Amino acid sequence: MKLHHHVAVSTTLSMFLFMIFKSSYLSVACFLSGILIDLDHFIDYFREQGINLDIKKFFRICEHAQFNKILLLLHGWEWIIVMCTISWSLGWAPLMTGIIIGFSHHIMLDSLYNRTHLRTYSIIWRWSKGFDFDTVFPGLTPLKYKIK
Repeated sequence: MKLHHHVAVSTTLSMFLFMIFKSSYLSVACFLSGILIDLDHFIDYFREQGINLDIKKFFRICEHAQFNKILLLLHGWEWIIVMCTISWSLGWAPLMTGIIIGFSHHIMLDSLYNRTHLRTYSIIWRWSKGFDFDTVFPGLTPLKYKIK
């Protein structure tokens, strides 16, 4: 899913949560985590392109699925399980609950938008497939040319 879609959905969901729960911690955490989870794309970009801060190139490579391997370190249902355990032990603190909601809706939307199986967003499953992009995202056909 594209960044501007995540911003729109995160904004709407965060405003909705604020109207219901009146918690700025919950709504801001949901908004930020729903967007900032995508920072892990930089890890894959830097791993394959070297340290290159060309933002236009970064977005082109991500948009055209120009990866051989795909870690997506933050895009994992496993993190949500860990965060739910922590949040439960803290009595569902609004900040942590907002982060969980942000992560969850982001991963769910990515799964729907990219037409992938839910397991695609499991770090353990991607690891078992050697993080191979074509195996992990069989429905996406990356462009097989170098982006300059």
